[in-house]
Amino acid sequence: MAAPPPGRNGVGPEMLYRLRMCPSAGVRSLFWNRFFSIAELPPGRTFVTRSALLGALGIFLLSGCVAPLKTPAIQAGTANQPPVDFIRLAELARAAGNAYEPTAVIEEAYGKANVVIRDLPGSNGRYLIYVNHADRTQTIAIRGSVNKQNAWVDVDSLKVFDPRLKIFLHTGFKRATDELYADAVPFLRKDYKTRITGHSLGGAMACIFMMDLLHDGVPVDEVVTFGQPRVTNEHGGRDFGSARYLRIINDQDLVTQAPPSNVVFDLSGAYEHFGPEIALQADGKWTYSTTHIPRDFVTHDNWKQVDFENATDHQIKNYIERITAVK
Repeated sequence: MAAPPPGRNGVGPEMLYRLRMCPSAGVRSLFWNRFFSIAELPPGRTFVTRSALLGALGIFLLSGCVAPLKTPAIQAGTANQPPVDFIRLAELARAAGNAYEPTAVIEEAYGKANVVIRDLPGSNGRYLIYVNHADRTQTIAIRGSVNKQNAWVDVDSLKVFDPRLKIFLHTGFKRATDELYADAVPFLRKDYKTRITGHSLGGAMACIFMMDLLHDGVPVDEVVTFGQPRVTNEHGGRDFGSARYLRIINDQDLVTQAPPSNVVFDLSGAYEHFGPEIALQADGKWTYSTTHIPRDFVTHDNWKQVDFENATDHQIKNYIERITAVK
């Protein structure tokens, strides 16, 4: 099928870039054989036919099923890593998982009087803030992708320059976080410590939310993300090296390697993670690194090799299970 000409129901220049940057020929053909409506979309947004995205983006839409928690012990650090409190990490993983749950389940978990649950209509997102008065903490947990509109956020992957932070950020993640910031900040208590967590898209938003708060002088006690994709380039993370920010990844989770490096993304600097990470393995073992270690199973040429293991490794329930099974 020949490519339709640019125009109302054609492929505009920006979409052509996005098609050509796609690492899988199969995915490119899936997108190419569809018609796109550019003129009818809001400025700066470029979407494909919704049905065309589902197969290519299923990994971003994995549900946040939650497993019961046990309480693993604090693991002693070595000369190369600090002690890791897996009990606290399990609590935050559970919070990230609860962000996917119905309102009644969330209120039962934290008590209706202790939790605020908010929808974000612009990105069709959701987050919760639960308050622990005993230790004077407030925890923001941001939901990951569960619907088609969330997938549009995931794939809006060209970088945009943020004039406040003076760095380049993933366009879709930034827009979603701008909405989150405007909605959530009025609910935050200045006399309580602030913790932020999220899974997948929620993890990416948690990272940028942290950047925004720190830029505005709001103290952030801790940020832990699970299965987070990359949000900026190497330069973008430099000013946040001292933040209390930790990424948790499952060792076969493909989403943590997204967006992939390519000539279009790299024009504003290749996407890079920053800060320390813990990689969880299926056998209960784990490793700590002060920086991201790229997994060699994810290269530009083998994204088409996504399989069931990669997909299930991204589910929040698997993160919870691995955290509770650490040895």
